[in-house]
Amino acid sequence: MVSRLLDRGIPIDLRDPRGGYTPLMAAAASKRSGVDMLQFLVSRGADVNAVSGDVETTPLSLAAKSGDVAKTQYLLDLGTNARHRTAGGYTCLINAVHTFTPSMEVVKILIDAGAKINAVTRWGEFALGIAVYFANYELVVHPTSSSNIR
Repeated sequence: MVSRLLDRGIPIDLRDPRGGYTPLMAAAASKRSGVDMLQFLVSRGADVNAVSGDVETTPLSLAAKSGDVAKTQYLLDLGTNARHRTAGGYTCLINAVHTFTPSMEVVKILIDAGAKINAVTRWGEFALGIAVYFANYELVVHPTSSSNIR
């Protein structure tokens, strides 16, 4: 279906009018789309560093928030910016822990890719504080052994 729509002239980076999401962003956030959908969209020219219009999110940030290790790693392997920061100060790492069920593996690969662990949002939120708030003990009690933690 996606291939047929693209073949009929739908632009690969067409934006959702409500949030400014591209198809790649939707696939990165979706629990139904796998890494194969991301690969397909990228093969058709999707912009891996696109930024949404509403909250300035990226495909990487959406994949990280979804907890999908394969999608997150794939986008990082393409050279996406693990340090992207919105005007409000949100980062991929902050988004990855801003959930009741974060993926420890996603957190580790973001840190290993250079995500800034000490970033603070305009509202004073930071990754460790969010992990504590959501009672994500694994993230609080068992910090990663990454060399990027300072």
